[in-house]
Amino acid sequence: MIRLALPVAAALVCIAAAPAPKEPPPSAAKQCFFANSVNGFTNAGKNRIHVHTGPRDVYLFEVAACPNINFSQRLALQPIGGGSICSGIDVTLIVPNIAGAQKCPVRMIRKLTPEEVSAMRSRRR
Repeated sequence: MIRLALPVAAALVCIAAAPAPKEPPPSAAKQCFFANSVNGFTNAGKNRIHVHTGPRDVYLFEVAACPNINFSQRLALQPIGGGSICSGIDVTLIVPNIAGAQKCPVRMIRKLTPEEVSAMRSRRR
C-alpha cells in the first residue's frame, strides 16, 4: 500500500506545481457587437469597409467579392442566427445595386485598435 501511495503523492505534487493555463490577453479575446449598434460605415479599400458601432469602436470588414461595396452609400447587415456578430460567418452584407440588392459574404471581421481608429480619423481630416 505504501509503495502505491508514494507514486500517487508524487504525481499530485507535480500536478499542483504545474503552471495554470494562461488566459488569452484581452486583445485576443473575441470582440463582438450587435447589428443594431451600427451607426455608419466608410470605405476602407477594395472589398473592405470600416463599420462604426460607437464613438471609438470600428470594425474592419473584408468581403469575398462585392463589386458595388466601395461605391455604395447604403448597406445593411443581415445577422445569421440573430445573435451577436463576432466573425464573418455571423453576418452577410446586403448592398443595393441596379438589380435590387447583392448579398456579399464576409470573409473577416477585426476590431481596430484605438491607435488604428485615431490614424483613420486623422487621415479623413
